[in-house]
Amino acid sequence: MMSGTEERKNEEQEAPVYVTVTGTKHYDHGNFFCGDVLCCVKEPDNPVDSEAIFVMAPASGKIGYLANAWSTTVRGTWSAGRVYDKVDNTFFVEVLFLFHGTMVARLLPATPEVKERYDRQGSRRGDGGDPPQVLYLEK
Repeated sequence: MMSGTEERKNEEQEAPVYVTVTGTKHYDHGNFFCGDVLCCVKEPDNPVDSEAIFVMAPASGKIGYLANAWSTTVRGTWSAGRVYDKVDNTFFVEVLFLFHGTMVARLLPATPEVKERYDRQGSRRGDGGDPPQVLYLEK
């Protein structure tokens, strides 16, 4: 039988982790949709933030950063600093919400299927098919 502390640790490990992607207005990129998979890469040599994690889209390259300040992190999401030691150098997130140049995304498990989904997404943009559903939140 597990103690209460052990049960809470297990729940924390299994609970989804949400992050804020910010700074997208500073990069040239296409449109994003809920359900898109983005690649996150640690940037330890960043001169401004040693815990910086940049975000890439398959067809666009760098599109922003995981937020790492209370003023840019959406309430309920983890900062880049909080995520930094819990993830590999490269990991993936799925876009859940888009609003005013900011995205809320969920960390995805490191599986070959997720990587394949990311790779397929880059070729999907030019296929002329219907885009995934878009969800925008108003101020």
